[in-house]
Amino acid sequence: MGLAKGAIKILMQEMKRKPFSGSILTLGRQDIFITYEVLQSIAKKFRVALQKLKTDEILLSSKEQYKKKNYIADSTLFKALGFSECKTLDISDYESADYIFDLNESRTPKILTTAFDVIIDGGTTEHVFNIPKVLQNIFNMLKFNGRIIHMSPMLNYVDHGFYMFSPRLFWDFYLTNKFEINSFELICHKPKHNAKWKICKYLPEKVASLSLGGFDSYMYALCCISTKTKLSSGHLIPQGNNYVNEKIIAKSSTSMFSNLKTN
Repeated sequence: MGLAKGAIKILMQEMKRKPFSGSILTLGRQDIFITYEVLQSIAKKFRVALQKLKTDEILLSSKEQYKKKNYIADSTLFKALGFSECKTLDISDYESADYIFDLNESRTPKILTTAFDVIIDGGTTEHVFNIPKVLQNIFNMLKFNGRIIHMSPMLNYVDHGFYMFSPRLFWDFYLTNKFEINSFELICHKPKHNAKWKICKYLPEKVASLSLGGFDSYMYALCCISTKTKLSSGHLIPQGNNYVNEKIIAKSSTSMFSNLKTN
């Protein structure tokens, strides 16, 4: 699991919309595939101010193959983005996670309940079998007004995990449970950490004409950013809705990624 350059740009975009602060939890320890200098250049491009770090706070990855490339540690990234507390959660302690917890479990530990301002799912949910329990645990762990950021596989990730997700899973779940969806984008990329990402804003009707064999051989992922409100819940089950107005289908472009930004 890790955050590539394109993912860092999405975080900068969200940071520009609403600055980060407080506590962050990552589901699984995240490798960060950029140097500190690249992080600074991305921040400059997005016109956001990074938190000033002392020299001893700019840590490199603990993994030798990434340390050789001067890739930064996850804590360095998140402190630079403005978080005062950076925690990790995993099912085992093999990467020294701060909390050991199986997201398949029904009962969220008290220490994790309403504890975090932001939770990042940077490629973990697809590896957990019981998706409804994952989403319920995320709801339980978020503070009110806290944000969940999913960066999850959608297409051409065969055997990467248990699942590749239809965007409707997150779209319908968060709307049904009265979250505020702040941003929802589809990502097209090649299988390289440094590959450029093509990004398109997602709406269900935009992919109606592509849903049955309309995509190409690239890899596709999704990024859903949602905020927990006072009305939010984490247990309501959305009902699948395949009905789309025929006029909307007719207007949907089969080349939705043709005129979009490259990240």
